[in-house]
Amino acid sequence: MNLKVLIAVLSVILVCLLAFVPYVHRMNTPTTPPATESTATSLPVSSQASEPVSSQIASVPTSQPVTQPSTSQPETQAPTTQPETQMPTQAPTDPPSQPQTQPTTKPQESNPNYSDPKVAAFVEARMRTWTCPVKDAFGEVTGSRKFATSRGGGKRAHAGLDFVAPHGTKVYAITSGTVQRVAVFYQSTWAVEVVNDDGSILRYCEIATELKVGDYVQQGDIIGTIMRADGGTEMLHMEAYLGDGEGMLTQSGNRTYKYVDDSKYYVRRSDLIDPTFLKDLPQ
Repeated sequence: MNLKVLIAVLSVILVCLLAFVPYVHRMNTPTTPPATESTATSLPVSSQASEPVSSQIASVPTSQPVTQPSTSQPETQAPTTQPETQMPTQAPTDPPSQPQTQPTTKPQESNPNYSDPKVAAFVEARMRTWTCPVKDAFGEVTGSRKFATSRGGGKRAHAGLDFVAPHGTKVYAITSGTVQRVAVFYQSTWAVEVVNDDGSILRYCEIATELKVGDYVQQGDIIGTIMRADGGTEMLHMEAYLGDGEGMLTQSGNRTYKYVDDSKYYVRRSDLIDPTFLKDLPQ
């Protein structure tokens, strides 16, 4: 009986021990929650650390849009100011200079000193009614192309005015008149003499022509075309006579002139006049 009692007591003790072990385990588990609490407390720390990062990220976009419009505005303003200040100031300065110089120089060259009142009145009237013999562009009449310049090493003076223009340039009648002579003039070129309706005479030289003596030409009709002389020159040589002289227009023995400087030898008739005004006739 004692053995049975002893076994029963041991079994009870064993059951109690088995029941007590889980309890002991539960009693030891509270030591781990502090670790969980520390992790729980670490979470706000990490959230607190993330807040400055988010605040920095938020501050970046606010700075960029402010700088972009500020830089774009001065770039658009700069090009607008430059054309407004530079371009208008230069444009008005060029045009006034050209028209001011041309009208002042042309009358000085085209109006020689016509001391004779008869010739002065003649030229003034013809400037209003006659037209230029060359409609196309021609070279400036300067140097040896002007009237009364030296020829033949000073042995004679230039009796006309030269319109330098290319071979084939058309020559037009300055005024209406009748052809009185067509002849070879200089280095295989031709000359056409026209007695105008007002009695004056014009000689169109160094040209090719199909006109013949007796033909009547109206103002603006084609007299001929400029030829290339044997020496290679290309020009219209024009001579003008008042009409109160006698004989041929070319006179090698004449040294008396009514309307030009008679100290020079022109080898022309006595009523020769300075034809410089012809180059400024209207087109």
